[in-house]
Amino acid sequence: TTFAPGSNYMLFDDLSIDAAPPAEVTTPELTFITASGAMLSWYQEAGYKYEIKYSGTLPGVWLTGLPGAVTTAASTGFSGRLTDATVQGTPARFYQLTRTPPP
Repeated sequence: TTFAPGSNYMLFDDLSIDAAPPAEVTTPELTFITASGAMLSWYQEAGYKYEIKYSGTLPGVWLTGLPGAVTTAASTGFSGRLTDATVQGTPARFYQLTRTPPP
């Protein structure tokens, strides 16, 4: 009944819960194109948030601010891409890709 909390219950028969593990995290591919800079490509999973940070040294301070460096994947597949045109003329550049699960 609506006005008697605690007297309501549900019975379940043959209940099962199944959880699929997230896709395996793979190493991003890094390609350098003279005309446009460094291009990173990675496999992503729908709903996850991906963020790319960069540093000029290792160990170093990870910086943010690359255009398009934070994305939420709309689909699953090898569709994550970022081109870093600011790499031109730098002696070294390191990248860090982090993945945050959906809320």
